[in-house]
Amino acid sequence: MDAINTPAKKDKTNSILNAMTIDFGQQFVIKGVTGIAESTDKSLVAYLGENTLSVAGDDLNLVQLDVEQKFAVVSGSVAVVKYNQGKGKLSLLKKLVK
Repeated sequence: MDAINTPAKKDKTNSILNAMTIDFGQQFVIKGVTGIAESTDKSLVAYLGENTLSVAGDDLNLVQLDVEQKFAVVSGSVAVVKYNQGKGKLSLLKKLVK
């Protein structure tokens, strides 16, 4: 099993690694999840407190979400991971739909 799992550090340059455990070819776990902003088969945006973690890929599927335990399990293939400090601005369409 090829997996990445790093110990928690407070260095913001390692925030992505601290937030995810990836089991290549199977699934990944996002830690610290307080909510999901978006989930499609091509992208997922998770709230990590006041920050967001965006994942793009193929066949993404939210398998399990537990906001009390603060984690999400996602299956699929990961292509891009982006960590943003702050929740960012929602598009006008997303504000209207919400």
